[in-house]
Amino acid sequence: MGAKESKPAPAPEGRGLEVLLLGVQGVGMLWAGLCGGLMELGWFWPRGEKRPSTGLGGALSMVGLYLASPSFARLLYAPFVALYPTEAAWAAFTGGTMFAGYRLLRAPEHDPGNPDAPRPSAAEIAGDGFVGGVFFFLGLYAAAPGPLRLAISHTCKDLKQC
Repeated sequence: MGAKESKPAPAPEGRGLEVLLLGVQGVGMLWAGLCGGLMELGWFWPRGEKRPSTGLGGALSMVGLYLASPSFARLLYAPFVALYPTEAAWAAFTGGTMFAGYRLLRAPEHDPGNPDAPRPSAAEIAGDGFVGGVFFFLGLYAAAPGPLRLAISHTCKDLKQC
């Protein structure tokens, strides 16, 4: 074969499992699942007998989003950083207000299953929407990454970058 022997080309290396799992934390997955369950509870509030649900769909969706996020985002997730009651209350109030308005806009004229049944009052529809929005937006606030909540909770004056 001459002075130089030919060597076989090295096999291509893919990303190893340790790279794919970089930043996956059990606490982060659990937190994402709890937040997803809370968001599902708010989205389908009030449950009634028409749609019994356990929150499992929302929980699995949020865990899937957590796992699908890039490893650097999982490393920076910090789920318990900057959880402030005032910001949570603001998220609950704004979410409740938005859902109340949304439910009023989407309220049917009558029950499709029973056209003779009286339509619920606007206060009942808005109240159910408000409670659902509180749950959904509290779950959304809690699911946000810690650095994002930290940036939202401070003003430019606090950060001295204005």
